[in-house]
Amino acid sequence: MMEKTGAERLIIGCQMTDTARELVWSGISVDLPEAERRQIFLKRFYGTSLTTAH
Repeated sequence: MMEKTGAERLIIGCQMTDTARELVWSGISVDLPEAERRQIFLKRFYGTSLTTAH
């Protein structure tokens, strides 16, 4: 991996993030309301519960 250029490593990292996002989204039911889907995604992807200020 260290033989790759910085740009190549960045591309690989971005691809890995995209793949991880796709995996998380694929495990969330499309029948749920969009706001709920996003909340579930954030909790699963980032690992913590995020709250919004009103």
